[in-house]
Amino acid sequence: MQKFVISPTRHPERLARFRAVNAHVSDVQHYPGVDAADMSVEDMKRRALVSETCDFPPAVVAQALSHVALWGNVAQSGAAAMVFEDSAVLCANFEAESARLAATLPHDWDIVLWGSNCQGIFQHEVQPGFVINIASFPGQNESPIATAFGDQQVTSSLFRLVQTLAPCGYAISPAGADKMIKGCLPLKSVGLSLICAGGNYVMAESLDMIMNSYYADMASYVAFPPLCLLPEAMTMVGNN
Repeated sequence: MQKFVISPTRHPERLARFRAVNAHVSDVQHYPGVDAADMSVEDMKRRALVSETCDFPPAVVAQALSHVALWGNVAQSGAAAMVFEDSAVLCANFEAESARLAATLPHDWDIVLWGSNCQGIFQHEVQPGFVINIASFPGQNESPIATAFGDQQVTSSLFRLVQTLAPCGYAISPAGADKMIKGCLPLKSVGLSLICAGGNYVMAESLDMIMNSYYADMASYVAFPPLCLLPEAMTMVGNN
């Protein structure tokens, strides 16, 4: 499975940091994505990629469309791929453990989150169609802990995903990419009830919030314990 890291070309220090802390993971290709400095939100609206009512700032739109563009490549190529934020830290045995978990997936899987952040909270099924549970891993996003995570061996399990925020690394299948494109475009400021926001009804402010509208109806999975972490609490709010 090909691996990509989204990192804007005009911030080479971000890509350098990713490669330094994840030197143990091979063949991660650089994907520059959409640069907010070169993008017109109005043009994106004319191209029906962004709705007229979308309130996302340009950096958030650019970050979202970077992921969407990769999804398009996956859907067209017919081959699944992994996508990482350039702030992600991958565990020492990421390649072996992610391959082991991927081998257990059903043939119709759509998306697998290797790690995410919502103050360390996500919602998943403990037993298929029966129990919904909330798991937290406090302290995981403190910078020293996350940085040291790259030296740790992790044994993980997959659970059906219901909700989470800020995936810092995930695998997506061609079918999953097609579903996410159709669901998330045009980008829009929609209202969501998010367990990661205390069960409150909130307006989507980024792509990862919109994605929560579709996880439960797709063959979505999350690895726990996570195989990658963010060094600080963040969402897809514009790494651009």
